[in-house]
Amino acid sequence: MKSSISIALSVLALSACGGGSSDSGSSGTDVSVSLPGTPLTASEFADLLISGRYRYDISVETNYTVSIEDMGTTYTITSSGEAGVRGVLTAIINSSSSAITNSCDLEGPETIDPSEFGIEDDDLDFANCEISYSQISATEFGIAQVCPDLITDIDIVSSGTIELVSNDTSFDNGSLLIDNTSAITVDPITSNTEVCGYIAELDTQTTINPPLIGFVDAFDLNQTDVTIVAPYLSGQLIQANITFAKAELTSGTYSIDELPTDGIPANVAEMSFASPYFGGTASDPDFVFATSGTVTVTSASDDVVNGSFDITLDTFESVTGSFSVDLN
Repeated sequence: MKSSISIALSVLALSACGGGSSDSGSSGTDVSVSLPGTPLTASEFADLLISGRYRYDISVETNYTVSIEDMGTTYTITSSGEAGVRGVLTAIINSSSSAITNSCDLEGPETIDPSEFGIEDDDLDFANCEISYSQISATEFGIAQVCPDLITDIDIVSSGTIELVSNDTSFDNGSLLIDNTSAITVDPITSNTEVCGYIAELDTQTTINPPLIGFVDAFDLNQTDVTIVAPYLSGQLIQANITFAKAELTSGTYSIDELPTDGIPANVAEMSFASPYFGGTASDPDFVFATSGTVTVTSASDDVVNGSFDITLDTFESVTGSFSVDLN
């Protein structure tokens, strides 16, 4: 399953995954993660899960220096930073070995082993991951994953909590309104039920020495990603993706533009829509991107973001609307 957790895990690995191959000289830390509460085995964790809606709060921190050789030149990449992602999942627990989960993406529900619930690495260059669990309370669990990246040979560490917030197995975590009077690709909708989403923050600093030809020698990322998944037309889903150039999102108006790479917060945003209704498949949908306009955030907190948009897409459609994500 593709979830926002894997997005958070992959973000910090991207800077080290250019061309070339990992060479000796990479340095990582042999990491062990201490979780709050009572330690659990994977099977004990699976036995304690019940059907309902869960909220997760996962963070990733990494500090590393890695050497990569390419065409006779050794590049040293130094990175530090952290990422965090909060969102919702639903689960229908059929047995200790079977659960139907929905991780709030365009692919919808899938059947998994309950011990895999809440954290994953399908799309990453990871192998031999070590996953640990704990029980914090009757409804809250700690979870951690340590994975060696196959390219950089460093440990990517994620940890956080998963908490049962409702016995309801449907989503009730936001809304998405799209108004499009010149509909070509994106048709108007109003979705107030079965809407879900997640909020992710990224704050990293990376240097490359010597500079790669055609690239900068340093880039800092400071951004917040807000994603809303809602029912769309013909039984399909639509995903609205908004990336703001601030790791600590605040209310205000953000102009559609390319995000800066200097790490300085700015009132700039990127926005897109994705749906198999536009073409492609649920796992590989077509996208449409905003090329101009504004996104206005009316309120923002750790778990709630509300706002509106007035944008022009790359299909030359003018689209207005509103969005909300509420993870409570």
